[in-house]
Amino acid sequence: MRTLYCFITLILWSFTTFSQRESRRYPQKDSLVKALKVEKVDSNRVNILSSLTRAYHFQDAHKAYLYGQEGLRLAQKINYAKGQITCGVSLSSLLLEMNQQGKAIELLLKTNEICEKYGDPALQARVFMTLGMAYGKMDYNLGLQYLLKSRDVIHKAKISENSIPINLMIGFMYKDLGKLDSALFYLNKNYQSSLRTSIRSVAATALAMGQVYEKMGNIPLAKSYFQSALAFNSTHRIPINGDIYIEMGKIYWKTKQRDSTIYFAQKALKEVKSTSYAIIQQASLLLFQVYQKSNAPLALKYHIMTTMAKDSLYSLDKFKEIGAYTFQEIIRQEHLREAQEQQEIQRSQNIQYIAITVFILTMIMLGVVLYKRKVNPNILEWLGVVSLLLLFEFLNIILEPSITKFANRSPIITLACLVVLASIVSPIHHFAETSLKKWVKRIALKLNQ
Repeated sequence: MRTLYCFITLILWSFTTFSQRESRRYPQKDSLVKALKVEKVDSNRVNILSSLTRAYHFQDAHKAYLYGQEGLRLAQKINYAKGQITCGVSLSSLLLEMNQQGKAIELLLKTNEICEKYGDPALQARVFMTLGMAYGKMDYNLGLQYLLKSRDVIHKAKISENSIPINLMIGFMYKDLGKLDSALFYLNKNYQSSLRTSIRSVAATALAMGQVYEKMGNIPLAKSYFQSALAFNSTHRIPINGDIYIEMGKIYWKTKQRDSTIYFAQKALKEVKSTSYAIIQQASLLLFQVYQKSNAPLALKYHIMTTMAKDSLYSLDKFKEIGAYTFQEIIRQEHLREAQEQQEIQRSQNIQYIAITVFILTMIMLGVVLYKRKVNPNILEWLGVVSLLLLFEFLNIILEPSITKFANRSPIITLACLVVLASIVSPIHHFAETSLKKWVKRIALKLNQ
């Protein structure tokens, strides 16, 4: 699915604006890794980890995922909303590439909740756009709804098309839906905008428009846009030249221009070499059709190439399935590790609670022992007051998480609950402390008599 590949590539480009300062400071992956080792400020570390996730996206998806997970955890720990959003979208893009749509959508929906509270229109538009891409892998219509939401946010906030190519994304989606007129409308809007601003999506837009016109049977216009895509991509190199050459070859084959068909099919083979079996299969099949009736040895050669490329594609699909299982295992191990960390934190808290309880009980027992030995009443009073203070503060610590959960993190409800708790606990504490002091005074009087 080359269209989806373009989707993901363009999404990643659009996210370079998330950390432009970090990108300028650390342009290479090695520089980012070195910067991560020396950076002490947590928010900066999150930004670097987010940049590393995008930098390793195509080279090493597993390493990219680990960087993204680390960045997301740190952002959550320090409550850094922007970091949670950037890392969340980067991770979801990786999950989509490994066909983990369910996990990607789950993560994106959580990211969207944070983004809605954060209130940054540019980030919100990008989250909606990525959600559109995620849902579009399963349901084009649902994906389109989120892309249109992203478009509405962009228009309302007057965000530049240079930073978020939403019309291109919508055009791609309509093209895959088979709604060619709507696809042309949005692709042309992006194309005109691209020509004015020279953004990198212009070549991909021209390629998509050529494909649409080809489906509509308008061969001259399709050929014109393919040529434009090739010319623009010579300036902003993105990995679509193989696609352009194949489309040009098909156009010339339809118009019975044999030499031009051979030229562009061979250019496609030379362009991709062994990096895209899909392009190799299409190009060799085209050449087989050209030579089928005129040159049997060459026809056989390209027929064998077509078969080998097809077999390689099948093997690659199987390899991706294995990679997906491996990726799932990494995700599972990460979730297990997070669960273990939570268990360790809970265990540590339980041990501390037990230690505090034992300490308070020891203080009370010590007071009883000292009372029987008739020690100085002032010592008894001090022990009693400290024990009561510890006891009631300990109760506050235990009850506070339950109050926060009950209030659903609402400051007003939390404050109201704490006021109610204080109105109950404070009189009890005052009564207990007063009673203790009276009891100590009676002991002191007995000792004086």
